[in-house]
Amino acid sequence: MDFDKRLILPLVLVATGITIVIISAYLALKEFISYRTIDSSSSSIEQSISTTVNTIVNLAVRIAFIAAAIWSGSILIKYGTKSYIDFNKPPKIVKVYVRSRKHTSD
Repeated sequence: MDFDKRLILPLVLVATGITIVIISAYLALKEFISYRTIDSSSSSIEQSISTTVNTIVNLAVRIAFIAAAIWSGSILIKYGTKSYIDFNKPPKIVKVYVRSRKHTSD
């Protein structure tokens, strides 16, 4: 079986994209399982607001990181599969029409 070296890049792109998506999904699941509720036993309203804002910002940063990782992984998968499909397509046949010139006889 003959292996074409031009297939390496699409396969690497797809494998890298799938790896990034799987790792990101694992991190998201790990965050979901280890979620801690906000401690509401604070003595003052200022301390409660500060704790809540810190927790929300922390979660927003983690969600943004996971979303960006999944987005980049899906882009790698998209372009890897597109280049793999384009590689396996048969070449297009271009039809060229030539007009014949009429020769005028004198």
